[in-house]
Amino acid sequence: MQHFFYQVGGHGQKNSGNFGMLVDGNKILKPLQPSGRGQRELDFYVEVYDKNNKNEDLFLLRSFLSHFYGERKVEVDGKIMSYIVLENAAAGFQKPCIVDLKMGRQTYEPDAPLEKKNKEETKYPIQSESGFRFVGMKIFNPKTETYDSYERTFGYLLTIEKFFDAFKLFFSSGLFESGSLQAKVKLMETLIEKLRSVQAFFKRQHLYRFYSSSILIIYEGDACSESAEKVEVRLIDFSHVCAIQEKDGIDEGYLYGLNKLLSILFNVVLDIKGS
Repeated sequence: MQHFFYQVGGHGQKNSGNFGMLVDGNKILKPLQPSGRGQRELDFYVEVYDKNNKNEDLFLLRSFLSHFYGERKVEVDGKIMSYIVLENAAAGFQKPCIVDLKMGRQTYEPDAPLEKKNKEETKYPIQSESGFRFVGMKIFNPKTETYDSYERTFGYLLTIEKFFDAFKLFFSSGLFESGSLQAKVKLMETLIEKLRSVQAFFKRQHLYRFYSSSILIIYEGDACSESAEKVEVRLIDFSHVCAIQEKDGIDEGYLYGLNKLLSILFNVVLDIKGS
């Protein structure tokens, strides 16, 4: 096993005192976060993948997640760590380009302490209006044959007016760099179709509100690869998911962010068609 090179956000970076994500072939090992957050995320996966639970919305939700394989204990640098084992969504790509988008109008639970609420709102005050933010990106650069990385600071400095430019930057590799207009548009339309499926799910599900959860978008940075026209969407990060208590309640904040995201991506498609 080795450290997961394509991690673009979240906890577990070595410089934060944790050991980071590991990769084991087609599986990712995500370390359980401290203070109970990791256990909450593990419990969420266990509930969603409980074969005895026949809830249709849980069954549909699984189609948007990286497959869950359970928990694993691993010794890393002499320390026993607990990991959530998940499908490696980037495994099917030669040069995956990845963006992590933190979704929703707020990133804390309703019952979070005031200090936590103030801390989260200070991080990115405009998220209540933007509906999502950029956590991080890794983009394959075909000219240098290396990756260009954009970390948290990049996202925090973005204004809503710059989201369009950030997506144009993200979609600048693979087919977007050297492919035909038809191929570029087709890839974007496939992405939008996948996101609209997520949107439809959030309109119907009354189970959870997904605070501080993300959408991961992955496409191929190698235009010559067999997976050049492939794009994946995954919902990730569930340590702050809360059950919806009121009858027929929905996750309004997440839906708001999805609507904003889709609106911007529609404009990206129009820009590609006009180029």
